[in-house]
Amino acid sequence: MITQFDGMIRLILVRPFVDHIRSLGFDPDPILNEWGLSSDKVQNPDISVHADTIYGLVNRLADHARDPFLGCHVGEQFDLSRWPVLTEAAQDASSIGDFYTRFVQLVPQQASSVRHELAIRADTTTYAVMRIVSTKASTAHIDGFGLAMHTRLLQMVTGAQWAPSRLILHTAYPQALPRGYLGATILRHDRNGLALTFPTKWLHHKIALQLPSQTPAPNDIALSLIVALRTAAKPHLSQQVISQDQLAADLGMSLSALKAGLKRQGTTLPRELKALKIRLACQALADPKRTISDIGQSLGYADPSHFARFFKSQTGTSPSAHRAAQVNSSH
Repeated sequence: MITQFDGMIRLILVRPFVDHIRSLGFDPDPILNEWGLSSDKVQNPDISVHADTIYGLVNRLADHARDPFLGCHVGEQFDLSRWPVLTEAAQDASSIGDFYTRFVQLVPQQASSVRHELAIRADTTTYAVMRIVSTKASTAHIDGFGLAMHTRLLQMVTGAQWAPSRLILHTAYPQALPRGYLGATILRHDRNGLALTFPTKWLHHKIALQLPSQTPAPNDIALSLIVALRTAAKPHLSQQVISQDQLAADLGMSLSALKAGLKRQGTTLPRELKALKIRLACQALADPKRTISDIGQSLGYADPSHFARFFKSQTGTSPSAHRAAQVNSSH
């Protein structure tokens, strides 16, 4: 039976996006004000809004931060232990299969706009999120967030047996993910939602999600290792070869400790440096006063053609085409 609550999502689920663009130096408050919202409301777990509000708000935050992969970037860096429904599903779960079985039962408490499914077959398993309400706003960034977050979770639990070539990511918005994302296969589908298909044997891997030792204050935005790395790396990006040892020293830790910390978060140092370069490149391309050659040099590419190849390898489009698309979308 359809109720007045169908299509509703807890507003606090947008907080990771707000926190993320704030950490990049962008003020989210003007965007929140456009929607009659505020930072205080985003931190309130008792407020629910229609799905269209969530999707539209996230899209505006992405435009504001000039990040075409905002959802993906947030999903990669999201502190999994700070989502109550996820930690509740992980609590006492003996395996990733046990976790997903609990997760699909608990998530409806957070949103009535989607249905979660877990289809287990002999060789492959598919975890899917299907939207059950029609919305006007694009869900590309929401799909990017979900796919990146669950990919990271699977990567963490499979450890040395991680095989991205065995992972298939399904979405109606392939552009929500960087081209060739982590070596996984990205397939476009016409269903309103997202899905991940992976080997059924992965369900047997143990899951050990570290829970926070104490509940953070509502306005306490933790500076994660990835955010700290991004801050430390920015002054070095113009160098053609970035010293990993120097980055670790700037963070007050050994290189091995830095790599281990990033591995625990399901990522690597080269991957984070590439993501940071693309993020800054997309922001710079929005400024018509800056030449593509100048942008490339600021990111360590003395030859514009080398920068163009790098940019296209990560985004699927050239810097000039990306800039043209930004101009067209603003008119």
